Amino acid sequence: MSHLWPRSRVMLAVGALISMTAAAQHAGSRQQATPQASVATSEVTVTKEIVYARVGEHDLLLDLYEPTSGTRPFPGVICIHGGGMSGGSKSAFGRHASYLAQHGFVAVSVDYRLSAEAKYPASIHDCKAGVRWMRANAEKYRIAADQIGAIGGSAGAYLVAMLAATADKPEFDGEVGVRGVSSRVQAAIALAPPADLLLRAKMLPGAGTTQSYTDYLGAGPDENLRLWEQASPIHYFDRHSAPMLIMHATGDPTTPYQISVELHKRCQAVGAEAQLVPIEYKGHSFWSTKKWFDPVMERATAFFTRTLKPTK
Repeated sequence: MSHLWPRSRVMLAVGALISMTAAAQHAGSRQQATPQASVATSEVTVTKEIVYARVGEHDLLLDLYEPTSGTRPFPGVICIHGGGMSGGSKSAFGRHASYLAQHGFVAVSVDYRLSAEAKYPASIHDCKAGVRWMRANAEKYRIAADQIGAIGGSAGAYLVAMLAATADKPEFDGEVGVRGVSSRVQAAIALAPPADLLLRAKMLPGAGTTQSYTDYLGAGPDENLRLWEQASPIHYFDRHSAPMLIMHATGDPTTPYQISVELHKRCQAVGAEAQLVPIEYKGHSFWSTKKWFDPVMERATAFFTRTLKPTK
């Protein structure tokens, strides 16, 4: 049950705790639940390995999930996988993209450059290029160009938060892929986002918990504190940011729930629309587990249905 704060656009979904009995701990942010293979159905057409941008000799690829019926054009959603910026692939969100397509969205699940190949902010540039590709190809793929959202988990949620917060900050656009169209998203869903990298490092001071983002940034927090601040999405939210739904496990061992509490507070303070849904779960990647998948995607679909509306 959501609570609407008076005189504010910010909502806190405090009563919608989804219960479960499993208490298995995930060892780290790179441990994702095994993704289920995505297949075309009578309701969804899947086109894989589409090149959405090229960086040097590297093709950046996406998989496209389209509804086979419904009112066109459809709202679009870009899906972004996690993996600590050092691993993972677009297949991790294939099932999520397929679910969205079954419910009337054109969804793409994208790959982006990982930290072994390119440091911050390359992955942000790539994901913004993915949004621009959707917008530039809106007519071809029956996408409503003014109705594009983003969803991602863990490191993917970090990137989603960056998309939501930096639309008016051209330094994050980069020069990857299609140019000349907006990379703004109209709605965002962040699942366990490490939105404040410094707070995460302070709460989990062991080297193992900070190494993935040290590799991503090219320096540890003790070496370049300012860089860690600059790379944290929490600092970029303002009243112009895209509406955002945050879901986070209260027992997350790798990205503490308090980080999302602080992100929600930031949104509340600056007048950005945000919902925080705490999840009673002692683990990290709840969105890809058998128990959690349907409740998460039902809420995600409802949020996108509300926020991705035609511009009048």
